[in-house]
Amino acid sequence: MYKDAFTLPGLSENILFQFAQDGFDEYLKQESPANVSHRFVPTKIDKKLKNYKKQDTKVNAALDDFIEKHEIM
Repeated sequence: MYKDAFTLPGLSENILFQFAQDGFDEYLKQESPANVSHRFVPTKIDKKLKNYKKQDTKVNAALDDFIEKHEIM
């Protein structure tokens, strides 16, 4: 049996990983866009939060630091 670096999937993984690393440091230095609210439009968020709270109360989980709607937005 060959080592994984010599099989076609192993070689392709190594090559793709190297290409994924190119420019990643510069990408991390970029500032995020100021207004990203147009990208995320939650649907029925109030209903989902209500259901999550109901699930947590069923298992007696603490609701002290439960996420709020404005934190999601």
